Amino acid sequence: MLNNPADQAMVRAVTTVARQMGLHTVAEFVEDDAMVEKLVDLGVDYSQGFGVGRPVLLQKLMQHTTVTN
Repeated sequence: MLNNPADQAMVRAVTTVARQMGLHTVAEFVEDDAMVEKLVDLGVDYSQGFGVGRPVLLQKLMQHTTVTN
């Protein structure tokens, strides 16, 4: 996606439509900082993947997170 203008146009279009509908966008399989920066430029709201953070056991995550209802 980084070097493909057609892919970038598609991502930008999806984010534009999502925003008009009051929705948020999530990019998956984000592998590095360059991809994170490009996704921010294209308007993506959230990302997940090794470029953002390594997987963590849910139990370990819950030890550091307060869950409220």
